[in-house]
Amino acid sequence: MKIKVLFASVLAFGLAVGCQDDENKEKLSPLGVEEHKANLESSGLNVVDKFNDMADMEAVHVANDFMELLDATSTSEGDVVAVAEALGSLENGLKSAVNLKVTTVDDPSFGQAFAEEAGIYTYNFDTQDWDVEASDDQITYHFPTEGSTSNNATLSVTNFSYTTTTNPDLAAISDELLESVNVSLTVDDVELCLFTFSASYDADGIPTSVSENLTLDNYVLTTSVSRSSSKVSFDQVFEYDGANIISSHFENRGDIDYSSYISNSDMSGIDPFSESALEYTNVWIAVDNLKLEGVADWKGFQNSTSNISEEDVATEQAMWETMAELINDNASIQLKYNDSNEIIAVGEAYATSEMDEYTQSEYWYVDFRVKFSDGSYMDDSFFGEENFTDLMTSIDDLMTEMETNYGTAN
Repeated sequence: MKIKVLFASVLAFGLAVGCQDDENKEKLSPLGVEEHKANLESSGLNVVDKFNDMADMEAVHVANDFMELLDATSTSEGDVVAVAEALGSLENGLKSAVNLKVTTVDDPSFGQAFAEEAGIYTYNFDTQDWDVEASDDQITYHFPTEGSTSNNATLSVTNFSYTTTTNPDLAAISDELLESVNVSLTVDDVELCLFTFSASYDADGIPTSVSENLTLDNYVLTTSVSRSSSKVSFDQVFEYDGANIISSHFENRGDIDYSSYISNSDMSGIDPFSESALEYTNVWIAVDNLKLEGVADWKGFQNSTSNISEEDVATEQAMWETMAELINDNASIQLKYNDSNEIIAVGEAYATSEMDEYTQSEYWYVDFRVKFSDGSYMDDSFFGEENFTDLMTSIDDLMTEMETNYGTAN
């Protein structure tokens, strides 16, 4: 029983860490702790600076102009309306940047919705309504921005295609699988926003590749997913004018079989370490010039635990010390500089104990700590607000400016 607890705990850690192959022969940064603190705040300030343009984006104002125009006319609300609402919601926070993708891609009835709204809509200044031209391959609105006497803006959905699936697991939700779509917003012949989506599927209707790209003024959000019988990977990059704001990567290697996954989806009676789908997991996340990465080698865990018996973990202390050793031997987590790949700090697992104040008995567990290149350990005070006063002030100023420009301030 103790060995099963040990396995479950190691699995939880492995799925939580970020990762990187150890073959890269990374080197420790020669900088001291205080220099790392300064660089950490500098990266935070860089990210805030890159968000400055989002505080007053023309695309957001134009989307809201479009919504106000629709409110005053007789057109029905459809997919393009939902897209404009998502774009306009950027004024409510940076996390709304992905709403455009969610609104466009994740509607399970998009095929019928597109067919119902397809057409070319042109605002008529005399009737203060829309002139409609039939079309079966686009949804396009030509409209004026605030103060314009001509239809100088165009919001359009094109390149729309989808396929269907007979897979009952998917068809229960929707039998439509989106293959491609483009959404663009242009003002005075300048493209302010472009979203593109493309995907391919296997015979079961499971994606083998997905690519999404959202360009919004100087911001670009790119997402890609790929899957084969031996690997699943996910990459996302959010950039400003070509410079990284935040990017991430996830990769899992193993024997990835859809039928086996479905048959074991409830995980009842499944030992995760016996499943060939988990062989190696690689994940990292980079914010400006800071990257958190690591590795979980599941085959290594299997090999390391093959010789462990109940006697080897006979006591609670021995069990948790063994688990910490297993984690450190087969998984790693590191904080690095993204440009130089130099290591700032390394995470390590260790066994420790505390006294239960109610039972007055000692209990053991595995904890994690972060060690700098000079051998010192990071504590909670490292991330204290007093260490990052300029960053906190900069964030507050940006939020205030956004509220003022978009009219959301109380």
